[in-house]
Amino acid sequence: MRLTSNDADSTLSVSPDALPEAGPSTPALSNGHNGVFKGNGFTAPFMNGNGKAPLTDGHRAEKHPQSVARVSLPGTTLYDDSHVDREEFVRLVIQSLRDVGYIESAATLEAESGYTMETSDVSRFRQCILEGDWDSAEDTLLRLGLSEEEGLWEAKFLISQQKYLELLEARETASALHILRNELAPSSPDPEQLHALARRNVSFPRVTTAILQVHNDEVWNLQWSHSGGYLATASRDKSAIIWRIGSDADPSTREYHAQFILRDHKYPVGCVAWSLDDSVLLTASENYIHMWNTRTGALIRVLDAHFDVVTALAWLPDGSGFISGGLDRRIILWDIDGKQRDTWGRTPIRVTDLAITPDFSKLVAIGMYDTPLPLPPAGGVAPTSDGASGGTATPPAGSTAPTPANRPTENRIIVYDLLTKQLETSVKMEGELTSVKVSQNSRYVLINRALDSLGLHAISTGRTVRKYTGHRQSRHVIRSGFGGVDGNFIISGSEDGNVYIWHRGSGTLLETLPGHGNGSVNSVAWNPANPRMFATCSDDHTIRIWEANPVWTVGSSALAEVSDSLERDGGGKGKGKGREWVGDGLGGASGFGIAGTSRSL
Repeated sequence: MRLTSNDADSTLSVSPDALPEAGPSTPALSNGHNGVFKGNGFTAPFMNGNGKAPLTDGHRAEKHPQSVARVSLPGTTLYDDSHVDREEFVRLVIQSLRDVGYIESAATLEAESGYTMETSDVSRFRQCILEGDWDSAEDTLLRLGLSEEEGLWEAKFLISQQKYLELLEARETASALHILRNELAPSSPDPEQLHALARRNVSFPRVTTAILQVHNDEVWNLQWSHSGGYLATASRDKSAIIWRIGSDADPSTREYHAQFILRDHKYPVGCVAWSLDDSVLLTASENYIHMWNTRTGALIRVLDAHFDVVTALAWLPDGSGFISGGLDRRIILWDIDGKQRDTWGRTPIRVTDLAITPDFSKLVAIGMYDTPLPLPPAGGVAPTSDGASGGTATPPAGSTAPTPANRPTENRIIVYDLLTKQLETSVKMEGELTSVKVSQNSRYVLINRALDSLGLHAISTGRTVRKYTGHRQSRHVIRSGFGGVDGNFIISGSEDGNVYIWHRGSGTLLETLPGHGNGSVNSVAWNPANPRMFATCSDDHTIRIWEANPVWTVGSSALAEVSDSLERDGGGKGKGKGREWVGDGLGGASGFGIAGTSRSL
């Protein structure tokens, strides 16, 4: 039997020479494609492919009231002098009748001709699809005996796709993301196809709903409060701002206020961190840590135990205190009132960022490690930085003396046991490391590297688990993060002014979001209380709030109007001078600031 290219069920069809009793082969359900794989609501009355909705308006073929006698014709061609194969022709007619909705006529012709379009297993398979019985559909599919060459993989993918779309329609977002991550992403050969499916996700933000413009210089860092109602931003203009986010669910009417502008900094502000109860905000400016009362905006105290730029601030998961790290190779544990509780002393690296695992067991730090100088000749002494003999090759522990300029450096991720402060892991990595974030299951870290590289690494070994490519980072400090429902997305800024979003499990680039002005998008933060919202900050002096596609939230026309007006009014124009790691080869290199001052599986 020849299979026709436009027969949707051709790979699943048989043609017995005779049937014991003529009649419709099945009370067939169909939507114009023989009922298999409706796609995403291509035919009414299905909405988003909801196979459980009843078929009406003639789309359900009722059982034929009487048996239809089979017509037996001589020969195999359509006419005596024709070269057209009768069976092939009749099958095309049956399929055409089904395509235009003449289900009963198609069933009658199928019964009269004896050319059955599908077996009982095919019928059962189609019925399972229409009823949303996914497990039975896959079992039936396997019984059909298809091989990979005959479309088994494609059929399984389409089943998962239909399942995903129906879960989205039912607003079962977490279950839909599970299907996207565990079934669709691993088997999709086409990133654009996966991209299109992910865009259907109701919790996937891609629209700018607000542009906050109060800072008058590059905005370097930002962090949401744990409640999700406030946003703290840090800028090169020597200020930090606490923004209050209105509670209105409609972005077109929601208000944003610069609740407090925290100006008492002598230097640019590089870090911000909220206490667990959101009552205290920490800011880092050069080697100083400022503690602020977030309810009044008052400065509580200034901490100056570091001797070089403080590059990282992280509150303990139990809220009992916080940890700071800096380019002075010091990691300090503070209590909630700002008193020193403990210190790691002199660490092997000049810390550029650190994070604490949610399970309260590990401290992960990244930074620059000075490799040892060559051993001196027998009986000699180590050379000094100017090549002369004398002195020591390594400053004593706790010393802040500069490192010899000719000492080679490398970049490392180090892991400490948080309780014992013992070093457990130290792994060399290529490229300067600028940001580290920990996954919710405490097993992986997301690390930015100044090599256009963003990677997910196992904490226990440092092994690279997944790479996320497409963004640009070669000189500037970019801070990336996890986001969305269950942390299923990876989000990052970029030196090209765009925001990039990847699927965490597959590494597929899902979105490239333009909108910011010139310069780098320096930091991103997903709202912990709203998986449909994240914020970004940029060298263009602005902060942008991004939310889900308006079709899923409020009236699309209203939100589109707000978005259009924001774009017309402008998002802030900056010089685009991104900050860089500035170093002179000495231990006191300025690092974070501008020259001259010290981002499951």
